[in-house]
Amino acid sequence: MACLALAAPALADGPAGLGERAQSILTAENLFGSLETDTERGEDRRTSLTQKYMPGGGLSQLGYHRVVAPRVTLGANLHAYRVKIDDADSASWGVMLRPRVGYALPLSPLFAVWPRGGLLLAHGGGHDTQTTALAAGVDALVALTPAPHVGIFGGLLFEAPLWGRHKTEGRDSQRYLLSQTGLTVGALVDF
Repeated sequence: MACLALAAPALADGPAGLGERAQSILTAENLFGSLETDTERGEDRRTSLTQKYMPGGGLSQLGYHRVVAPRVTLGANLHAYRVKIDDADSASWGVMLRPRVGYALPLSPLFAVWPRGGLLLAHGGGHDTQTTALAAGVDALVALTPAPHVGIFGGLLFEAPLWGRHKTEGRDSQRYLLSQTGLTVGALVDF
């Protein structure tokens, strides 16, 4: 009788969800969606660019997130790119690192809410320029895991500028501010 009474609470809890069943979460982010990027360079140069995410489109990120406390995740996403225009002698390149702290709240074994927050560290350059930017970011994500340890997720992301510099060879550096707003869809594996 005592064994049945001790086992009953464990059965009532049901299967574990995202953030509870595994210690590591590997993500492929920005597989689908769109991103609005706004930049401000110096006092008078502002640009806005809307990009669509597609697999193989060059905007995807890989991420690794570790469950460090019950449901609390700590990790980062990495995006690196190199672009060469046909007629240009040089290429532009860049690296973006997004460290994130999150809270994976499973509402069921199949569905979870996963808000995350952190920084965006970006550095890139071209023929005679280099740009560095720092922004604060928030990701409001929901995850669906129809099969154990495999799922998809999506949601909104927002990054607000904190600091940045743009340097062109032979000129003084200028202030550079980067902000992003978007909708993202990705895939995850937890293990």
